[in-house]
Amino acid sequence: MDEKESQRLNEERQRKHEEANVNKEKSQLIQPLQATPPELAEAIVSPGTQLCLTGSSITANSPLQGEVFNIPLQGFPTNGNSFGGLSSGIAADASIAGGTCSTCFNPAGDDTISLDLTFDVPTNPGNLTFDWKFGAEESPITSFNDFFNVLVNAVPIPGFPVTVNTAVLSPPVPNDVCYSLISPMIQTASFDLTPFAGQTITVTFQVSYFGSVFGDCVVDSAAFIDNLQIEGCEPPTITCPDNITQENDPSQCGANVTYPPPTVSGGVPPIDVVCTPASGSFFI
Repeated sequence: MDEKESQRLNEERQRKHEEANVNKEKSQLIQPLQATPPELAEAIVSPGTQLCLTGSSITANSPLQGEVFNIPLQGFPTNGNSFGGLSSGIAADASIAGGTCSTCFNPAGDDTISLDLTFDVPTNPGNLTFDWKFGAEESPITSFNDFFNVLVNAVPIPGFPVTVNTAVLSPPVPNDVCYSLISPMIQTASFDLTPFAGQTITVTFQVSYFGSVFGDCVVDSAAFIDNLQIEGCEPPTITCPDNITQENDPSQCGANVTYPPPTVSGGVPPIDVVCTPASGSFFI
């Protein structure tokens, strides 16, 4: 990067820092509704996979860093009527088309948010998949390298973290968000859960920054996340035995009938199937 370009980027960043002070004053007047961890989990996790979801929690400098969106943005939602957004600023500001996303919650350092989702992995799992986009107001310069990271049991999955300096980002089309750069296409991540069969895992989504010695609490970045699925978490399929025809027992107005148990496939073990009346009961 030549000296003129470096100077231009620094001037642009300074302008955004100054706008952040204005945005901070405005945010004190108009506070968006904050999303709770269960609300974010419901928006992000597909209905079938919610059978495996056992918990959710957020660590952030402000609860306003997480948001559930019920409006279309950048091709989201990709499943259902809502999706989740995590931001280093006010997440709801993402929907301010052509605006500036720059809010400081922690002047002493960075504005980090982590969303933890806990799942019981089925005994016959396939892949963990989810759709995502990463957007940023940050310019791609080394000193302020904002990122979106995804971890399973505290270990980044392949392809992550995605950073401002390494990601393929371009101006938003359509221009329906506040970020100056965003992933041009919806990405789908995939991670093999076979080694975690029958275990409990924590999937962490995190937005923060790398490598700045100055701290970085303004000029925001964000991730849109939706359609998280774990293969094998779908509802079970229960197949009942065929109909049985049986004559009455001698001198009885019915009969004791024994029938085979139904078969169960899919779902998250253990699955207990209770038949009423039980096999061997007296049927009239």
